[in-house]
Amino acid sequence: MTKKIIHDGKFLRVVRVGNWEYVERTTGKDVAYIIPVFVDKLNKPHLVFIKEWRIPVQQYVIGFPAGLVGDVDSGEDIEIAASRELIEETGYKAGRMRFVCSGPSSAGLSDETIHFYVADRLKRVSLGGGDETECIDVLKVPLDEVQDWLNKQSENPAIVIGPKTYIGLYWIGQMDLE
Repeated sequence: MTKKIIHDGKFLRVVRVGNWEYVERTTGKDVAYIIPVFVDKLNKPHLVFIKEWRIPVQQYVIGFPAGLVGDVDSGEDIEIAASRELIEETGYKAGRMRFVCSGPSSAGLSDETIHFYVADRLKRVSLGGGDETECIDVLKVPLDEVQDWLNKQSENPAIVIGPKTYIGLYWIGQMDLE
């Protein structure tokens, strides 16, 4: 089947193949999604979440840090991008980054692939908060309080919990945390 370009934007391209319309990323098809965890001095694990206003949904989205791979440097390694995004959005540098899985972010809509990493042995190196185009709040929550905290956050109509957050929580449950 022939692919027809319907719209070609700076970051996204809308294409049609037969009767199917979908979106292609123009600056890279990969996304790094990072689940940051640290253990405090009392040996209690905490997760580092972000809260960011998202224009398409007109809500704050709570989730874990993430970002495009290769949008700045073409050919960027996915794990390097994950480390870069973690520092940029949260201010934490990972002593260890563990790959856990990859898959399509929305197979019926986009050609984008998301790559999940668990980051631990965190060290604070900056304030975080994102780049000049972002306004990100960094939120640290004890692991044993996460589910109650997320439930409370979701009661606010201005906030939505990103569903990838729950994938991250699954993987945290499968890991030895340091």
